[in-house]
Amino acid sequence: MPQHEPVKSAALLVGAAIVLLLSACSNSTAIRRDGSRGAYRQVAREVQIDPAAKARGTAYTMVQVSQMRLVSGDAAGAASAAESALKAYPQSPEAHSLLALSLDALGRGKQSGPHHRRAAELAPDRGAFLNNYGIWLCSNGQASASLGWFGRAAAAPRYGTPGGAHGNGGGCAGEEG
Repeated sequence: MPQHEPVKSAALLVGAAIVLLLSACSNSTAIRRDGSRGAYRQVAREVQIDPAAKARGTAYTMVQVSQMRLVSGDAAGAASAAESALKAYPQSPEAHSLLALSLDALGRGKQSGPHHRRAAELAPDRGAFLNNYGIWLCSNGQASASLGWFGRAAAAPRYGTPGGAHGNGGGCAGEEG
């Protein structure tokens, strides 16, 4: 009898495994043999996209395109992308600034001034925009008006190059005198 003991144990293990497999399959509802799907209940709400958020997202994308084009030397393409950004979201200081810089690069400096100013107004804590408007004012014969913008740029929190704004202000003041 001792020789049959391992055979019995193996048979019991195989039988237990078959019972476990069959019981697991009998509870499965993911696969139906007839192919029907049954009724399901939606548990997640429909996603509603805020139109203002969508406009800002579109503007952000076009600002990125404008910046890449300007850096690569395509000022006309940069201006076009910045204009598209402004159509989507007119309150984008980045789009105003890139349009202004693109117009400057295209030799249309007179048209860039209002965009430099608007960028500075929309982002009064962004030193780069304040500095750019100061440069535009200085370059267009308004040296005394530019000095205040250079000062604001230098004082702007997180502006990485306040010394550049001070230098621009000093250079512009030297041109006036």
